[in-house]
Amino acid sequence: MKRTLFRWKADDVFAIKQQGTASHSTEVHVLSAASNYQGFSLQTATVLPETDASFTFALNPHWRDVLAVKKANTATKTTELHVLRGLTTYKTFSTETPTLLPETSAACQFFLPADFNALHLLMSLNNPLWGVRTSGTAFRRTEVLRVSY
Repeated sequence: MKRTLFRWKADDVFAIKQQGTASHSTEVHVLSAASNYQGFSLQTATVLPETDASFTFALNPHWRDVLAVKKANTATKTTELHVLRGLTTYKTFSTETPTLLPETSAACQFFLPADFNALHLLMSLNNPLWGVRTSGTAFRRTEVLRVSY
């Protein structure tokens, strides 16, 4: 069973359960800060089927959207971005798109900045998703990638 954890700005903790789910889909579980993490404010199946290690996840804290980045084994042979809408409790996508990046490996990690709103204002970027590739680069240096969606 693979899980990914995120902390939301209201101190809720998001867990993404990728495999071994009763729903046979990727699930979102939100531990509530208001319950001192003793209860869930949300436990739901998403529109995504169960996912494997080719996926990595990020959380957009402003909209509570979950960004699913499929890094390998894609039909488009690119890194793909799938944004699950928080407003629909993850039952629909707001975006599903290939990116300009080729398929990426475990050496490339994707994330949203911890202070999403401050970075947005400072750099005038629209919903930036950042990637860092630490090995297998053309110039043998760490690469920083920015993906807008």
